Amino acid sequence: MEDRLKKLKEISGFMESQGYETVLVDAPNPFLFIDIVVSGYEFRLKCIFPKAFPYVFPKIYVLNAFLKELPFLPHVQYANEELSSVCTFDSNISFPNAQKPNEVVLECIKRTEEIIKDGINKENIEDFSDEFGSYWTSFNAFNIKCYSLIVNTNKPQELLYFLEDNKSRNRLNFYVCDKYYLDNFIKWLSLKLNMEVSEGEFKKALYLPLDVTGYPPYPINNLEMFKMMMKQREFNRYNSFLRKTHGLILVLFSLKIGDSSNLFGWLHYPLIKSFKGFRKGKVDPKVSMLWKQSKEEILRFRIDVLNKDRLFYRGGNGLEVPSIKVSVTGCGSVGSFLIQSLVQLGIGEFSLIDKEYLTSENIARHICGAEDLELEKTEAVKNKLIKHYPYLKLNCHCFDLWNDLDRAIKIYEEQDYNFIVVGNMPIENKLVEMFNNKAITKPLVILWVEPFLLGGHAIILQSPMRDTSSIYNHEFSFVNKVLENGHKYIRKESGCESTFIPYSALEIQMFILSFLDYFNENFIQSKNEGNYLFSWGGKLRWARENSYAVTSKWLGKKDRSAIIKRLDE
Repeated sequence: MEDRLKKLKEISGFMESQGYETVLVDAPNPFLFIDIVVSGYEFRLKCIFPKAFPYVFPKIYVLNAFLKELPFLPHVQYANEELSSVCTFDSNISFPNAQKPNEVVLECIKRTEEIIKDGINKENIEDFSDEFGSYWTSFNAFNIKCYSLIVNTNKPQELLYFLEDNKSRNRLNFYVCDKYYLDNFIKWLSLKLNMEVSEGEFKKALYLPLDVTGYPPYPINNLEMFKMMMKQREFNRYNSFLRKTHGLILVLFSLKIGDSSNLFGWLHYPLIKSFKGFRKGKVDPKVSMLWKQSKEEILRFRIDVLNKDRLFYRGGNGLEVPSIKVSVTGCGSVGSFLIQSLVQLGIGEFSLIDKEYLTSENIARHICGAEDLELEKTEAVKNKLIKHYPYLKLNCHCFDLWNDLDRAIKIYEEQDYNFIVVGNMPIENKLVEMFNNKAITKPLVILWVEPFLLGGHAIILQSPMRDTSSIYNHEFSFVNKVLENGHKYIRKESGCESTFIPYSALEIQMFILSFLDYFNENFIQSKNEGNYLFSWGGKLRWARENSYAVTSKWLGKKDRSAIIKRLDE
């Protein structure tokens, strides 16, 4: 504490040597008052030093008493009744020189002077638009969190919202969706809140595309908001919603900021529907908004959008993934990681097929864990991914492929790609036969792996291929395999049909990511035609060192390398 106080005294002395008046306040968390004059106005700044200073910037605030004569200033945001914070530097792209703490403080104060000067002279007024969310949510008495999942924000529509029963004070949590996503949203909410949520618990909200200015001040009460809405082309829709809504009134709107459309909203408390002199329940909202409840505050908030476009705008690589549908038959170890990776690639609609239930034997190398035991594998995968990505459309089908091939074909014909990850050659052969006979017309992608995942393979079929000699020899053995006599390494526990192929979850992911990188670039993005074989070698050096019989084709290959071959030329 004494060392910290000593450092602040040095900073105070340095700032005074630069012509500033300072006051060091020796509090449990000491800080500096620094006085500045900008464009003839006097300001008192409060400079707070985080524990990580000088490795992070000091926090600069303006005392609100010195802002009363001025309009709102860009980058100066209301923090509390006493202070407004100044956004001096973006800590994501700017970093202080920790070796020169005095100069860091000086630079922050100079930046503050520049921000205030530009604001007074209206030279940075357009910056309000970039920081709309910060100003819109200022002055709220409650901390409001709102999450949304909406398909279309181009037209007015009624939405549905769920209000979480939050016991903590000054906190409201809203969850808003449209009818398209309602089933998904209920599933996601039930998982998130660890409780059963039903459709009957949702109430109606209103979305309106509005022409809202990016410049403060913004409405803070019913009177100001109603007057603002009277100037909007959607006023009648808004007024009608007020008239018929009992309870909290939730209104959402969108605003273009930079390259993206952002959602915001406000909340009216329940309107009084009956006044003396009016027929019961027939009071025009105008009476409440402009008279009886005119000074009642509204609550403004920003909305966290959970749809794919928003999440991948922040968490993607900038490449747009087409809106395609895929099926995955086989939701075991390899299949589950494939599905998860396809989701992370940006694909949002799946049909999952598997007849089995998740058991303890699966979980060491499956995306699902012990909490999912005894669930259908398709449902377990759905729960896992919906909890992370609530926008996903995951259609689950738990049936035996052999017993209902017609049902499988119907599903396959609705997809853009069909991934077969069953590790069962009779099923694979039957599906290829049906594809060659055009009972299945949509592309098939068949994946399987070898023991220890020393080899992983994918056959991509986009057109019939009756000659399989480039894939199998006369003994129907795969010609591009990595291991000789791979069956020797298959393991078995006690009991009938307890055999399994040994490999780890890490190696599955390495294979799947390598394959999908190739598949995305060449087929999803580039739309290449033709049939291909993708073969991948795993830890080949380890295999050779441990005397595993690696085939001659792979002896000289590096770890985790791939061989790609066109099959229809």
